[in-house]
Amino acid sequence: KMKRLFSIASIALAAALVCSSLGAGRAGAEFTVGNPDTSDWFVWEMPDDELAMGTAIDASFFLDAPAGKHGFAQAVGEDIVFEDGERIRLWGTNVVMQANFMTKPELEKLADRIARTGFNIVRFHHLDINRADNIFGEGPISTTRQLDPVQLDKVHYFMSLLKERGIYFYMDLLVMRPGDIPADGIIDGDTLGLGWKATSVFAPNLIELQKEYAEQLFTAPNPYILDENGDPVPLKDEPALIAVQIHNENSIFQISANEITSPYYLGIFTQLFNDWLKNKYATREELEAAWH
Repeated sequence: KMKRLFSIASIALAAALVCSSLGAGRAGAEFTVGNPDTSDWFVWEMPDDELAMGTAIDASFFLDAPAGKHGFAQAVGEDIVFEDGERIRLWGTNVVMQANFMTKPELEKLADRIARTGFNIVRFHHLDINRADNIFGEGPISTTRQLDPVQLDKVHYFMSLLKERGIYFYMDLLVMRPGDIPADGIIDGDTLGLGWKATSVFAPNLIELQKEYAEQLFTAPNPYILDENGDPVPLKDEPALIAVQIHNENSIFQISANEITSPYYLGIFTQLFNDWLKNKYATREELEAAWH
């Protein structure tokens, strides 16, 4: 499983090398896109993590552990500055889908490997997708209205490992959440598509569901991270949480012709747009002059 998770690094390197070689010929030359001749390539295997720590390929010494020790972060101009005045530069990676829900030994190995690369922030991505193990359960899910405690425990444990090593958190909220789970009772949910793109920006019922999800995620105490009194710390009070993305790859401007197929959501959108026009222009004549 770990080899699969990190094979992307070697794939990216190979792609870069191939692209470089393809672009090295004379201008206008025709190239055949396909597998290159790799007979003279060196075999590269992921180093043993325990043996690699402390060697020349270990960049964990860049990390300032534990994450959050300087207090909460805020934007000051172009800088990210902690409460004590310390500034930080972030160099991060994604941990995607089922990689967030592995066994504890696997998560420990993953945390070590991320630390060894020198990354100081991890983006928790695709927690809500139902095509793999997710925050709502393993395998097929019956609802997205309730976080699965076993799955959440894995995320909490992973967070504690990262924090201990000096690695901050970047949380994605709505990414690929399905809308067609019958028990969720979402109006015309089968028309939404994964992530409820565009519609989730303006539909009140979908906004409330997003708030419900965020409240569960941010208020659940993490039993692996304790405060000075020995009490579990919820994510909302965790200074290692440095960024939150409310919508992933989502915008009202994504709406194209016939994309909203539900009369219910189309009606909401149309009414909101008409209300905006009425508020923007004092008279019908001004509106017509602006919109022809």
